[in-house]
Amino acid sequence: MKRCLITAVTNTAALKIQYAFEKNGINAEVVRLPARYTGAGCAFGVEISEADEFKAYKVLSVSDVSYGKFIRTDGNIR
Repeated sequence: MKRCLITAVTNTAALKIQYAFEKNGINAEVVRLPARYTGAGCAFGVEISEADEFKAYKVLSVSDVSYGKFIRTDGNIR
Protein backbone atom coordinates (compact mmCIF):
# COMPACT_ATOMS: atom_id res chain seq x y z
CA MET A 1 0.00 0.00 0.00
CA LYS A 2 1.35 3.43 -0.88
CA ARG A 3 1.96 5.75 2.04
CA CYS A 4 2.81 9.38 2.57
CA LEU A 5 5.20 10.74 5.20
CA ILE A 6 5.13 14.26 6.56
CA THR A 7 8.46 15.19 8.14
CA ALA A 8 8.79 17.03 11.45
CA VAL A 9 11.85 18.22 13.34
CA THR A 10 10.79 16.95 16.77
CA ASN A 11 8.58 14.31 18.27
CA THR A 12 6.38 17.05 19.75
CA ALA A 13 5.82 18.56 16.30
CA ALA A 14 4.94 15.13 14.91
CA LEU A 15 2.43 14.59 17.72
CA LYS A 16 0.81 17.96 16.94
CA ILE A 17 0.51 16.95 13.29
CA GLN A 18 -1.00 13.60 14.27
CA TYR A 19 -3.52 15.33 16.54
CA ALA A 20 -4.54 17.79 13.79
CA PHE A 21 -5.03 14.91 11.36
CA GLU A 22 -7.02 12.73 13.73
CA LYS A 23 -9.29 15.69 14.60
CA ASN A 24 -10.07 15.83 10.89
CA GLY A 25 -10.63 12.11 10.32
CA ILE A 26 -7.18 11.18 8.97
CA ASN A 27 -5.63 8.06 10.46
CA ALA A 28 -2.02 8.96 11.31
CA GLU A 29 0.93 7.33 13.04
CA VAL A 30 4.03 9.05 14.43
CA VAL A 31 7.21 7.36 13.20
CA ARG A 32 10.95 7.90 13.53
CA LEU A 33 12.43 8.63 10.12
CA PRO A 34 15.78 7.33 8.90
CA ALA A 35 18.26 9.79 7.37
CA ARG A 36 17.36 8.73 3.81
CA TYR A 37 14.04 10.59 4.18
CA THR A 38 15.46 13.78 5.70
CA GLY A 39 18.90 14.24 4.17
CA ALA A 40 20.34 14.67 7.66
CA GLY A 41 20.18 12.81 10.94
CA CYS A 42 17.12 11.13 12.29
CA ALA A 43 13.88 13.06 12.57
CA PHE A 44 10.28 12.31 13.27
CA GLY A 45 7.34 12.21 10.95
CA VAL A 46 3.75 11.20 10.53
CA GLU A 47 2.72 8.36 8.25
CA ILE A 48 -0.65 8.46 6.50
CA SER A 49 -2.33 6.75 3.57
CA GLU A 50 -1.49 8.28 0.21
CA ALA A 51 -5.25 8.61 -0.34
CA ASP A 52 -5.35 11.16 2.51
CA GLU A 53 -2.46 13.27 1.18
CA PHE A 54 -4.53 16.11 -0.29
CA LYS A 55 -6.78 16.35 2.75
CA ALA A 56 -3.72 16.32 5.03
CA TYR A 57 -2.14 19.17 3.07
CA LYS A 58 -5.35 21.19 3.42
CA VAL A 59 -5.48 20.54 7.18
CA LEU A 60 -1.87 21.65 7.65
CA SER A 61 -2.26 24.72 5.45
CA VAL A 62 -4.92 26.17 7.78
CA SER A 63 -3.32 25.08 11.05
CA ASP A 64 -0.48 26.63 13.01
CA VAL A 65 1.43 23.34 13.11
CA SER A 66 4.91 23.41 11.56
CA TYR A 67 5.94 20.59 9.26
CA GLY A 68 8.62 19.75 6.73
CA LYS A 69 7.88 18.01 3.46
CA PHE A 70 5.51 15.39 2.09
CA ILE A 71 7.26 12.21 0.89
CA ARG A 72 5.53 9.36 -0.96
CA THR A 73 6.71 5.82 -0.24
CA ASP A 74 5.80 2.37 -1.55
CA GLY A 75 4.94 0.96 1.86
CA ASN A 76 5.81 0.99 5.49
CA ILE A 77 9.12 2.70 6.26
CA ARG A 78 10.06 0.31 9.06
